This record gives sequence, C-alpha cells and structure tokens, in this order.
Amino acid sequence: MLHEAFADAIRCGLLGRPPCDRADPPWTSEVKGLARSARHTYTWDELARLLDVASDDRLFAMWHLFVTTGMRRSEVAALLWRNSDLDAGLLSVTRAARGTDRTPRLVAWR
Repeated sequence: MLHEAFADAIRCGLLGRPPCDRADPPWTSEVKGLARSARHTYTWDELARLLDVASDDRLFAMWHLFVTTGMRRSEVAALLWRNSDLDAGLLSVTRAARGTDRTPRLVAWR
C-alpha cells in the first residue's frame, strides 16, 4: 500500500524517488542485540512450577500447550477439535486468531 502511494506521488511529480529507498532497515545489529538481551527464557524449574500452579486452572490445557509446544496465543486461540488426533498424539496448527475480543478474525496459514 505504501509502495503504491509513493509510486503515485512519483508519477504525479511530487517525489523524485521513493523515500523508503534511503531508509535504513529497522533490524540493525544494534536493534537485534537489544531485542536479544530483553528476552527472558524460562528455566525447566520455572516451567514446572508454572504448570504446577496452573494445574487447577480451567485453562490448564492452554498453559500446557504454551509450555510444551511454544505455540503463540493466536494459534492456541484458533484451535478446533478437528485440528487434533488424540490417538496419534498429533496437533495441527493451521491458522491463527487475530483481532480483539469483540471482533475475532481467523488467518489461515498457507
């Protein structure tokens, strides 16, 4: 969308060339280093404690999926029973929920 807007501005003579051509990409090594240092990885003991505390929670299955699979919230929220094969122990992640609580939308993975 932004690319099209700049292309229109160039065609109309408002711009000589797209301004994004001169921009630095956001993921410089400095930014990557800051993001890496801000991450917190839980220890096995912390994860075990989390599951222990959540064992009586009505959403325990969700917490268990987070801890054992690394699935994102949007992926867990979009799961349906047809995505699981309990006999084979398989779970297929085929889409993700997107939007707010009032307007949920689903995005299918390609």
